[in-house]
Amino acid sequence: FFRIRRPPRSTQGVSSAASDVYKRQVHGITFYLRQGMGAHKPRGILCARKLHNKRRLNRWADKNYRKAHTGREFRWDPMGGASHASGICVGKVGFESKQPNSAFRTGLRVLLK
Repeated sequence: FFRIRRPPRSTQGVSSAASDVYKRQVHGITFYLRQGMGAHKPRGILCARKLHNKRRLNRWADKNYRKAHTGREFRWDPMGGASHASGICVGKVGFESKQPNSAFRTGLRVLLK
């Protein structure tokens, strides 16, 4: 059964972001329910596992977390996520720059070890 709550006296008639209280009528009984951050989260002594698992699964929706934890640098990066690598020079490659610049840029083709 729901617990009936009275709004704090400081918030009666005045709405503040910190303690936003609203009324709900259920079968003629008035309930005062708090709305705010974490309003639909489980609460209580035995809910730690539920909160932990929910947070662990929802972290994957964050783009930066997913990028950091998928191990993509080991699968797709030819350098394997390293900043330096050693290799054997296979040949010189030259290409011209686009307009309005005029240059002949050279690069090396490298076979990584």
